[in-house]
Amino acid sequence: HEAAHQNRGSGDDEKRILWQQSRVWYVNRLKSLLDDLARHSDPDVPEDSLLDHTLVVVTSELADGRPETSMDLPMVMIGGTKSHGLNVGNSNNGRFLHIGDQGDRSDYIGKHVSIERIWATVAQSMGVDSGYSLNTPIRGIFNGIG
Repeated sequence: HEAAHQNRGSGDDEKRILWQQSRVWYVNRLKSLLDDLARHSDPDVPEDSLLDHTLVVVTSELADGRPETSMDLPMVMIGGTKSHGLNVGNSNNGRFLHIGDQGDRSDYIGKHVSIERIWATVAQSMGVDSGYSLNTPIRGIFNGIG
């Protein structure tokens, strides 16, 4: 927690380095999980890996921990191409999708997408009604949804 706020360390450089090291630790754990999912066959579809049928969502509750902002919240979705229909584009190497133009709320900064709509879209990819009132799906994340 202190590293996220860059309060740990004696100077600006040390604080930045400690924060970066915490991010590297998280990414290494993620890589280990993804490697394990890719290595093992799905017991229900043996010709596919578990990663093909698992959607891993990596995000944070904050976009920037120091000022505690939630604007431009990073979210990465990995796997799930066969079970969820995650849209990875024509190259099958993934893609970057900026969804700001699909905003459903506005404030003094501009138009924004509610995080509830993203989770509702993920739920819809699983065939589940999320129960969120903001259930208009985000276009472009999953094939055939939105």
